[in-house]
Amino acid sequence: MSALRVRRNAARISAALRATRLSQALEQHVLASPSLRILGLDVNTNSTGYTVLRADGRVVSWGHIATTQYKSADVLDIAHAIKCALDDVQRDEESAAASRVTWRVGIEDFMRMYSFGKYHNKGIFQLAQLNGVVSYTCWQQFGCRPLHTHPTAARSLLGVSATGKASAGKVKDQVMAMVLRREGDGAALWPTFTCHRRNGHFCDAAFDIADSFVVADHMRWMHWQRLLQSDDDLADEFAAAYLSLLRGTESAEPSGSAEKRKTKPKVSAEQKALDAVDRQTQRLHLRQLYEGGVADWVAAQAKYWSER
Repeated sequence: MSALRVRRNAARISAALRATRLSQALEQHVLASPSLRILGLDVNTNSTGYTVLRADGRVVSWGHIATTQYKSADVLDIAHAIKCALDDVQRDEESAAASRVTWRVGIEDFMRMYSFGKYHNKGIFQLAQLNGVVSYTCWQQFGCRPLHTHPTAARSLLGVSATGKASAGKVKDQVMAMVLRREGDGAALWPTFTCHRRNGHFCDAAFDIADSFVVADHMRWMHWQRLLQSDDDLADEFAAAYLSLLRGTESAEPSGSAEKRKTKPKVSAEQKALDAVDRQTQRLHLRQLYEGGVADWVAAQAKYWSER
């Protein structure tokens, strides 16, 4: 069984989503998850930033794990130091929670592709080793497989994107501005976060923490996205609304126009394709439209709430 190959009608998908209870479902998920904790990590050989968020996106704790006492080649020692620090974070969260804590973990992917001559091979391999060890450790420690995401994708979801040939420093400043806007009203560990150098700029560790915040919030939205996409009742609501729009558009005409026209209204290519396949294929097509629409809806929600 293969999916239908027809062009997606973005306007119709959006209209069907508006008729689906996505906002109410998301709110219910958030309210029903008081013990959900989302951990975001920006792993590096000399400093690893971490952020723990609640279900509503507010910071519970954040900080950085300094490992400058080790050489970059001491991957296992660095990974062990990160694990010990995360043990403390986990213990603090679970001891303070009223019920059993459920964890989700996001880790910043260290690179999307390799460009020969742009990076030092040795450093890249060491970072890859460290990322792998920390990822496995988090899987065993927190009971969930970490989601790896490239920082560009995470920033883009939250509305932070470089324009033109923006320098790495400018992008980091944009990330920091977003974090300060989101958590500027008394976030946890704020004095640690705002440590400055003599020239008045944020220290490197502060940017590591800001990056981990972005990873954690991206992980949070991906968690909600998966829950919404897997909701069969919402998918059925979308399918009914979409089919109603598809068939209603073709049958709806201005008053009196049907009498003036002798030809039948034009049937869309999508309607013809749906009529030509079995019900199971129709359901698959509508489910794929729903899941893709939810991804777009979540992206819009993430950007909206991040920019408030």
